Amino acid sequence: MNVEVITSALERAVIRVMEGDEAAKVPAVLYGIRLLSSREALDRLEPYEAYLASMDICDWIEEMTPRQFAQMFPIKKVYDGARRGVKDYFWTVQMIEDRGWDTPIGDAMGFLWDYMNEHVVDFMVNIMIWASAIRRARGEEGIAEEFSEAFNIRPWLMLEDQRGRKYFVTPEGRTIPMRRTRVKHLRVVR
Repeated sequence: MNVEVITSALERAVIRVMEGDEAAKVPAVLYGIRLLSSREALDRLEPYEAYLASMDICDWIEEMTPRQFAQMFPIKKVYDGARRGVKDYFWTVQMIEDRGWDTPIGDAMGFLWDYMNEHVVDFMVNIMIWASAIRRARGEEGIAEEFSEAFNIRPWLMLEDQRGRKYFVTPEGRTIPMRRTRVKHLRVVR
């Protein structure tokens, strides 16, 4: 992905939106999600600025219909969600049918949370990372820490020593070396 090209296209779309062009919100959403869902966005952008930009994009998404959104970001064609207990194509379509294909989305965060598309999922993950970083900068707990505490989950840390060996540190302070799993059903043929 060429970040510079997407960034300049997003800037042009946002300028048009600020000038009052309502039609420019659609390309702004497209380029905004494509940019803010990338790994480069996590590395380059400050958490507060990225979070505010993502909230602007969510505001524009609320004015769109699910049909318009699905044309930009097609639903991922995975059909075995019921068997594996995860969201899939049918889950997303049912969620959209409950909302209505041609009614404005309204609650963008709830809609995006249930929408199955790789860019949208990465966008939502990045929003959570930025929100957590902002909370930590304020001296509060991050989102994952708060969740762990609320459900009494004790986190383990994974660290690496000078030799490159990885190990876990338990909440009690014990270290446990990480073992590499070897595939036992394959063997070297000479």
